[in-house]
Amino acid sequence: MEETSSVFNGKLNILGEVSSGCSSVVEFNLFKDNELHILCGGSSRKLFKFDHVFRPQDDQEAVFAQTSPVMTSVLDGFNVCIIAYGQTGTGKTFTMEGTSESSGVHYRTLEELFRISEERSCTMKYDLSVSMLEVYNEKIRDLLVEDSNHGVKK
Repeated sequence: MEETSSVFNGKLNILGEVSSGCSSVVEFNLFKDNELHILCGGSSRKLFKFDHVFRPQDDQEAVFAQTSPVMTSVLDGFNVCIIAYGQTGTGKTFTMEGTSESSGVHYRTLEELFRISEERSCTMKYDLSVSMLEVYNEKIRDLLVEDSNHGVKK
């Protein structure tokens, strides 16, 4: 458990889309799961390195498998924040919420947290709290407040 905490409580970047300011093509290296290349017009090429790069064929299960150790480290006493970042239409909501057939990161994480806390219930009692915020057009909205007008902060 201690080894897991030290390994997985670093910074984890989840990549949705990279905008490089040019007409571009994204190229994945099959042998490196932490790099992607942006091929710009002509011979210009930009290299981006991350903790992990998800490819277009990766499904919800693959994203959760890669990120769940970080997210479940909350049960070891660490604060955890899940962020989806990207341009409109790039799949942030799909990644976080998923579909009725394939749950997203939010639902899978909550299910796993409840499963682990139940598994440890004989030795440990957990008090979990969740916040869900949306930042859009420089406004913060609390997604767990019924009347969203009250949740808007400037």
